[in-house]
Amino acid sequence: MSVERVVSWLRECYREDRSRTGVHDYFSGKVLHRHLLAGREELATAWMPEVVVSPEYAAKASEHAALYRREQEVVYACLFLCGQHEGRAGCAPFLFYQGCFDPQHPGRFEIDISRWRINPNCLEILDADAESANELLAGGVLDDAVIGSLREWGARHGVDTEALWSWPDLVDAKSLKKAAKGLQLSLLPAAGIGILPRSVSSRGVIDELGGLVKAGESGWSAPLRFMLGGDVLPEHSGSDDFFAVPALLSRSQENILASARVNPVTLCHGPPGTGKSFTIAAIALNHVARGERVLVASHMDHAVDVVQEKIESMIGGEEVTVRAGRRGYLSSLKRFIEACLSGQLTADPVSEAGLARQFSKVKGTMRELLGDERDLEEEWCKALGRGKLMAKSDPNILDRIRRRWTEHVVYRRPLLMELSAHLNDLYVEREQDLGKYIRMQRKHLLHLALQQKEVRKDFKTLLKALRKYRGSEQEAEFRKMDLGSILDVLPVWLVNLSDLHRVLPMEKQLFDVAIIDEASQCDLASVLPVMQRAKRLVIAGDGRQLRHMSFLPRHRQESLAVEAGIKDAEKEQYNYRDVSLMDLASAMVDDSSRIGFLNEHFRSRPGIIDFSNQKFYRGGLQLMRERPWGDQSDALEVRFCEGTRDEATGVNQIEVDAVIDALKSLLVSSSSRTPVKHPSIGVLSPFRNQVEAIRHALGEQLEPNEVNALFHDHDLCLGTAHSFQGEERDVMLLSFAVDPGVGASTLRFVEREDVFNVSITRAKSKQVVFHSLPVTSLPRRGLLADYLNSASVKKVTAPQQAEPDAFTLEVLGELERRGIEVLPMRHVAGVGIDLVLVDGERVMGLDLIGFPGSSFEAVDRHKGKILRRAGFRLFPLGYAEWKSQKAHAISVICYELRHDQRYRMMP
Repeated sequence: MSVERVVSWLRECYREDRSRTGVHDYFSGKVLHRHLLAGREELATAWMPEVVVSPEYAAKASEHAALYRREQEVVYACLFLCGQHEGRAGCAPFLFYQGCFDPQHPGRFEIDISRWRINPNCLEILDADAESANELLAGGVLDDAVIGSLREWGARHGVDTEALWSWPDLVDAKSLKKAAKGLQLSLLPAAGIGILPRSVSSRGVIDELGGLVKAGESGWSAPLRFMLGGDVLPEHSGSDDFFAVPALLSRSQENILASARVNPVTLCHGPPGTGKSFTIAAIALNHVARGERVLVASHMDHAVDVVQEKIESMIGGEEVTVRAGRRGYLSSLKRFIEACLSGQLTADPVSEAGLARQFSKVKGTMRELLGDERDLEEEWCKALGRGKLMAKSDPNILDRIRRRWTEHVVYRRPLLMELSAHLNDLYVEREQDLGKYIRMQRKHLLHLALQQKEVRKDFKTLLKALRKYRGSEQEAEFRKMDLGSILDVLPVWLVNLSDLHRVLPMEKQLFDVAIIDEASQCDLASVLPVMQRAKRLVIAGDGRQLRHMSFLPRHRQESLAVEAGIKDAEKEQYNYRDVSLMDLASAMVDDSSRIGFLNEHFRSRPGIIDFSNQKFYRGGLQLMRERPWGDQSDALEVRFCEGTRDEATGVNQIEVDAVIDALKSLLVSSSSRTPVKHPSIGVLSPFRNQVEAIRHALGEQLEPNEVNALFHDHDLCLGTAHSFQGEERDVMLLSFAVDPGVGASTLRFVEREDVFNVSITRAKSKQVVFHSLPVTSLPRRGLLADYLNSASVKKVTAPQQAEPDAFTLEVLGELERRGIEVLPMRHVAGVGIDLVLVDGERVMGLDLIGFPGSSFEAVDRHKGKILRRAGFRLFPLGYAEWKSQKAHAISVICYELRHDQRYRMMP
């Protein structure tokens, strides 16, 4: 197989796909809140930082932009290509800038001069080469020189560009519409504001894919060669067991981290709410502590932002990360570099000796921790034998002597729960010491680097480049510096896939490891440049969640494959439309040591996640929020609305009103809470029109201050499942909208497994399902019927799992007499607990050991760590020490319960 041909084919598929996301006519319904500017153009010429528009227009447009901030974008359109093309009149903006309304100054509008793109429709109409047009507009500023070059370029493509001589004076709407009907294409000086569906910048990906084709397989990184079938993975070389991560990891996470250190490709399956972002952050920090470089990329800004937050929360600072690519993020980076060069961050440098002492402290804590874990396990074993002896019903003389001696020995020793409490303190100390060590290490390396003239020069060059408006000028500055020295000081870079080409050159194996998140939503073409930049690759995602969307027709994909000489087997394996990065990785990586499945679900209460767990993950998720105390029955609520779905609009108005009523109730119930306790809220429907109807009803049925409270205090998100990928909310309201007359095709749309799974797994604490469909009217076997049937079954608090033995009952009675609520034989996060103690909001568990019966065995170390990650404290209590030190044991139990030093849930 010629892998270069495969890359070339994927490149053309990507180019064709992205060319279908442009705007043919500014005056069409695709462009919302249009506003043509008059007079002289001042933004794209960089004459003024902002312009003033009508406050009334700005208020309406900015309100719309806020409501649709995830699905749509505000743009500033410049230069219009007008005329008929293939019998179709149009007025297509040639250039788009990213724009925004100033919330502090109503009526003011500004653009990001560095964030521009050419309308793909214009290039398609002219059959023009994107690269040549991009070169003309490299800086984004439309000064006289650029306009002159555009006149010449347009003329070469048969366009009348005479009107551009009047630039920056603008023509009006009447002139544009007249030119749109003309047979001759013309490029007119005009500018306007509008709101468009969001699109992904594609020019950088296309250029870099072309670079990969030219480099050939021999010039590719190891992960890229493997993923395109050109290489065989080497055998796993193993690694040490020390993970430099300030957190308690699960076995699966440890396996993933171990593989990421040595294998060219590692695959991480992360179902909803299982700590995937946390695991990615742990991988990054584990590499940073070893002096290595990490690139984290995703097509979703939200995904990389969450990873950055996890990294910073683990180490208590932002000394290691660069969130690159967007205007606000670059401003933060510039401030950091300025602080470095001014000496602000190295005023109190960390010495080599100080760093060594801290590392020695980390190692010492680790040794003590491992030693204490072994000691505690040995004490558990001894407690079993002692308990058997103390529980004998007919002891002989020798047994009585041994009992006396056992009581004497046990009385003089600390309780098992005291040893366990000390172990818990060591876990906390280890995390704090490791976080401090990583911060000190970064500060020390920064100080050493900035002592070198060449490195300071590189930092100054980077700062100079970031201050440039023109992309060509930025690239010229980048070429002057050694990027390696920058990456040694700032080792973790987080970036959106569409921004990667703007911030980092495509240098082979520039990073030690690259991590691609939300891989099920990544097409194969856009991720190849990421692979080229890394020695090793981690692919993270969930094949059971949303897939990437392609608008490329199948027949066109087939034509491109024929043109590129792609064989049938290659077309199937690297199918641009149908195969995501997650699909390809699952097919290519078959060594279990390189694959990890995150099975601890932290997000949702059991009633919310249980259906997804059973239906999509075969019951393989460990429910970390499984808690026997408190009412668990209200996590999932079903409301039958008896509404009807309008055949013309697809809107179920009864359900719309029910959702609005629920939002009103949530506002009332949370009005007495402090701001930090306001629950976040999401509203989801499978149908866009139902979402729009709910959005419209918000403005019609709620007061402006209530709408404002929902968006600002409750972080309200409205949308289809695609708006919620990677998102979560405390409370989710789901409107299925369908009624008994639902057609088979509509039902198939609702029951698409990836969309359905995302839809029902966003809620953390409460999910309310609105539907108008009697379950009896649905096919017997189907996702929606199964879900509604499951959701309609009233869940009750889990009963005790077994009959308590005499030891359990004795401890229970003593604690209840002291006013403590005791739940015997329950499960927490899937682990059996002998006694769960509840005192108001304070909760802990007792693991009873050594009495022959249900409480004989101890909870093993692995399960104990599961409980710790779930935020639940469990303390062991041996039967022998209960008999020897009952009063002291009760005192320690009461102390631990009422001091309530709860753990935080790890992800």
